[in-house]
Amino acid sequence: METERLPLEQCAGRFLAKDIFAPMDNPPFDRSALDGYAVRSEDIRNASPETPVYLQVCDAAYAGRPSSHRVEKGCALRIMTGAVMPEGADCVVRQEDTDQGTERQPSSALLLPDKILPVRAKTSAKTAFFCRQGAKLLLWSWAFWPAWGSARFL
Repeated sequence: METERLPLEQCAGRFLAKDIFAPMDNPPFDRSALDGYAVRSEDIRNASPETPVYLQVCDAAYAGRPSSHRVEKGCALRIMTGAVMPEGADCVVRQEDTDQGTERQPSSALLLPDKILPVRAKTSAKTAFFCRQGAKLLLWSWAFWPAWGSARFL
């Protein structure tokens, strides 16, 4: 069967000539999957409802506006969904599981270890299977391709 390369906007309704795998992580950085506090898990390892841990809220990070602050011992960084994870942090505590402290000096957030979440939030991971050969290309099936830097596919 003959194949052709077409601009992405001409692919709707066509059939894919080969399997497509993600060529890169998307996004290409660790990001928070929720609103909360980026922390070092070792700082809250021994926390419990009876013995909460209080950390200094030292900065904030937003989607599109990362913090340049490194999360050091005793520090929590307020973080919003989609924001780049700051250096030094290895988990996020949901804001609902804290006292939601927002002041930079002095302030604290209650952090419980059973409420921590992993750092990575990816739309797709490098080499993840995305679309099968022979699949009919509908608008939703190729919506992520421009984010991978590709505007043309077989």
